[in-house]
Amino acid sequence: MSKKKEIKKLRKKLQKNVDRLLKSLVEVKTKELNSLNFDIKIEEVNLIEDANEMVELLYNNKENTKKLNGELYLSKKVFELLIYEYFVLQYLISQPTWQEKIKIDLTSETKIRLNNFLLLLNNQINGLKSILLLLEKGLTQSSDVLFRNFMETSEKGLAILIDDEYYKAYTTQTTSHEESLEIWNKTKPSKTCKIIERRFKNLDKNQFYETFFKLRKDFYSQTSKAVHAELHSTVTQSLNFNKNDTVNLSFGGKEDDMVNQAFQNYILYIKTMSQKMLIVLVSDYKLNMNKFGEDGMHYTLVYKVTEEAFKLCLK
Repeated sequence: MSKKKEIKKLRKKLQKNVDRLLKSLVEVKTKELNSLNFDIKIEEVNLIEDANEMVELLYNNKENTKKLNGELYLSKKVFELLIYEYFVLQYLISQPTWQEKIKIDLTSETKIRLNNFLLLLNNQINGLKSILLLLEKGLTQSSDVLFRNFMETSEKGLAILIDDEYYKAYTTQTTSHEESLEIWNKTKPSKTCKIIERRFKNLDKNQFYETFFKLRKDFYSQTSKAVHAELHSTVTQSLNFNKNDTVNLSFGGKEDDMVNQAFQNYILYIKTMSQKMLIVLVSDYKLNMNKFGEDGMHYTLVYKVTEEAFKLCLK
């Protein structure tokens, strides 16, 4: 079976369950992330808008975007599926903090921590949707800038779930530059990454995560160069080096092979981070998917679909 047919089959399997989940989202008019330990209260987040926006993203027409063919088309579809997976996880994990029918015993402190995690997860989803729009236009430098933010947001979200001292520092409100600098030194990206590395070191029997963190270092370096407009990044991202040995400005976006490489780098990082999130939520917070009934079964299906699609994309 070809890659296109395989991914089409997986998407059809997923689509059978989309309508039921969206109906559930529409029935729940609002949700609240209460008890945040800072002076912000989020009220009446409209899930209908979220659902409609995700449907539009998954099944949009291809007008005003770069023409996508072959491997690039497959990479884009896998990227969209990963966004949907994150969206379902956000909906799922938010339920124990506000919905009475979900009988999961959580302390008030755990609910607060999950609320903070959900805010970061929400920003990750918004970041991924923005990155997708940029890659559809071939704007890989701009997508690298946003992906650097996505990496830091993702790792911060995991770190506040994993480490108590890190979480305490993250949620500390500062009143002076000196206090802000102290908190920065405790929560800066290098510190955040080390916390995650320590957490997964003992699980790494096949050295998968060891390899991943080496790749993560390369991704972070690459995206940092885009953020800081370093010379090498500026030159490579502003020019197209064509197969006929000609060079031209990438005013209309990068060539398809460069865009596809960006998609695949991002997919590798995103899917591995989603694995880590699931491990921490299930093992550390006992949020087993079977506790969420049909919604948990749906998330499990979505997760498996993205995992198979992820494997196809990286072959």
